This record gives sequence, structure tokens and C-alpha cells, in this order.
Amino acid sequence: MNPHLGGLQWNPQPLLLHARPSGFGGDIRELKVRFESEQFGHLQDWLDTEHAVGAVLYAMKLSQWTREKHFHRVMMEELERDPERYIQQLSEKAWAMAEKNKGISFEGRDMLEHITEAASDPSAIIYCNPPFWSGGYEKMFQAVGTSILWKDPKVPYFEVKTHLDTLYETMMGSEALSLLYRYADNGSGIHPLLEGKSVFGNQAGGRDEFVCANRPPELEMVVQHRSDTEVAPMGAPMLPPDYEITEDSRAAIQPITRGQAFYYRDLWAHKLGTTRSEWYFVVLIDGYVLGVFGMMFNRVITGQNGEVFEVFGFNCPSDRYPRLNRLLMRVITCRDAAAYYQSLIPSALLEVDYFKTACIADVPDVKANRGILKRLWSKPRPDGRHHIMYGTPFHDVSYQGAIRKWLDDLKRQQKATGRWFGYGPDPNAPAEPAEAQPVEGKAEE
Repeated sequence: MNPHLGGLQWNPQPLLLHARPSGFGGDIRELKVRFESEQFGHLQDWLDTEHAVGAVLYAMKLSQWTREKHFHRVMMEELERDPERYIQQLSEKAWAMAEKNKGISFEGRDMLEHITEAASDPSAIIYCNPPFWSGGYEKMFQAVGTSILWKDPKVPYFEVKTHLDTLYETMMGSEALSLLYRYADNGSGIHPLLEGKSVFGNQAGGRDEFVCANRPPELEMVVQHRSDTEVAPMGAPMLPPDYEITEDSRAAIQPITRGQAFYYRDLWAHKLGTTRSEWYFVVLIDGYVLGVFGMMFNRVITGQNGEVFEVFGFNCPSDRYPRLNRLLMRVITCRDAAAYYQSLIPSALLEVDYFKTACIADVPDVKANRGILKRLWSKPRPDGRHHIMYGTPFHDVSYQGAIRKWLDDLKRQQKATGRWFGYGPDPNAPAEPAEAQPVEGKAEE
């Protein structure tokens, strides 16, 4: 941030810089981008349209992949199947990002030159996350400079062997407040020029990461220590994959820690990132873990209305029941659940009377929720998917009644489709062999 150089400036690596709409400080068509290969020749006409930035990003994405790898080949075939759709989507995302970043000046120039210019200004703040291996961007975007060309600017690559020490010396000796991301060198610790300069540390991916600063005392006053979530299972076992749930089964909801909720969520949903709630719960069936969910009660507590909001909910996998998620939803939307939520917030200004949740889906309505939740609205997203809001008054059944409702659903589905959904014995299961009976009058050997 440098008031003398035009406010907040950003100097990303040049290869990514040039795919930008005009909101980032210049129309991409002024760069006179052109495609010089048969692979991208069909994109040339897009460069004279409002979706020029999408065409450049589309080509750059394809240039990252190779058909020799199965995953890359599948992704390339999908992009090539409908280029118009993906170019328009990329263009819309780029323009949306440009709108959000109004006021930031993006420049295509040499990083060291830019930092050296700002380093003499004591009112500036410099933050840099430089490359740490040579040829990384060249390898990542091999087509840039060969198949994807432009007129200006021409910026040299950052050479790690010759430029990294210069960067350290410039930033650590800078009059500007300078922050630098760096991970510890394998086996040798942090670089000698950065010793005593670290203000933040973290362990990730088996290595130590640091943010270093030329004036550590100033940063130490404002750095907040992050509280890590200890992820661990609770004491109850998970519902066995072949466990049979009957009319006599018992359901319960209990509060759990954030770490316990994330343990099961990540176990079943492969690490979705941060999903913060005010409360975290487990649903138990006959003492087994059926699922976990997170809730927000802020509207009830502050007296806005009687709505509670489910932030996330995940059930354990089951070999017997393909639609176990409906049981989870039945339980957490019944009247016993509403009374339990109310008991947790005695200071609430209103009564809990309505349940809401939202999801992102490829279709405008998710069938799994039908009969339990009502779709309130569905809005298309720029990526082609749908943001859907569901809601329902709490169903006037107990926990026991919620289980029986779910079992009734299974019976109706089995009768209507002729398929087995887990209720009762499996008609397709192989019959157990009958016990051999001794033949009367035959002597035992």
C-alpha cells in the first residue's frame, strides 16, 4: 500500500496478470493477445468480443494439462466438449472479480523492480510470496510465450538462484514495512538473512512455514494466535453398515465439540473446508453415531423470528440403507428436536418454530428432501449450479415418530418401485442352506 504510487498495488506473476478484464487497469485487447497453434486457433475470434478474457483463461487452463495423464485428459475433453459455455463462465467470473477489486492497481512488471521502488517509502507496506523453485511457472504454463502470445509487457521470470537473496536483502533492509512468506529450508532451517525476522509460524504438509518481517516488534503487537481445532471422534461407535433400524429403535440428539463434528464430516465428505456453526450435534440411533450437523440459533436469540438454520449435515454410509440421509433430516426436524434446541437457548426471545437449510446443487431441486422440506427458492449461480433454500415448520412427531415416518417412507418406496430400500428382509439375499438332517436307520460313521 503506497499512497505515492497510486494506493493499493498488486504485482502478481506476469503469466496470470495478462488474463484480466479492463477493471484491473487496462483492456485485455490492448495486449494484442494472439494464439499461434492449431490447438487454440478456434479461439482467435473470441479475442474481439466481450469474452476475450474468458478465452485467454480457457487456453491457459488447457495449457496446464497433458493428455498423457488420465485425469488431465478427462478434464480437457470436458472443456473441449462445450468451449462456448466455459469461456463465458470464465469471463463472467473474471469480471465479477474485477468488480470486487475496484481500486486495486494491477501492473505487469518485474517484481524486484517494483519492490525496490516501493522499499524507500516508509509509509508503504510490501507483502511478497515469491517462487521458491526455478522454472515453476514455465512448466505450469508451457503454452504461454509459444502458443499464447502478446505484444507487451515483457517481464522476465523470477530466477530463484540469482534473485532470491537479492529479494531478501531488499525487503529486510527496506524502509517500507515488508512481509515475506517463506518455508524453512529442508535440513538447514530458515535462511540466514531471515533469522530473527519471523512473526508467524505454521506447520503444513510436513514443513514449517513462516511470515517474516523487517520490523518484527510492530507485527508482534497485531498478530493473533490461531486456535487449532482438535479433530477427534467421540466415544460412541458408528452405525454398522448392515445395522437394521426398526420401529423400536431409539433416536437422540447430543451436543458435541467442533472437532468431533469435523472428524465425522471430513471422514464422510472428504474435507470440505471451514463450515462454522454456533452449535454442533450428533444424532444417535440405538447409541450408534448416525450423523452430525451444525446449527445457527442467532435469529431466535435476537428476536428476529423463530427460525433456526442448519449449516451442514452429514450421515454415515450404510450398505443397507441408500437413503439414510432422510432419517437424519426426519430426526432433526421433529418436535422433540425443536424442544431440545429451545432448551439450549433459555435466553431466546422467541420460540423455535421453523427449520431452514441451504445447499448448492447441479439441479434446481434436490429430490432427497422432498416430503420433509419445502423448497423456498432456487437461484442460478454463475458456475451453472443452483443455490437452493429449503424450510419447514417442525414436524409434529417425536423422535420415535420420526423413525417410524422414515420406515413408512421405505415401505412405500419398496412397494412402488419393487426395489429393496432396507426395510425388512432383503428379498434378493441368497437363502441360507438348510441344516442337514440325519437319515433314519443309517449308522453314523
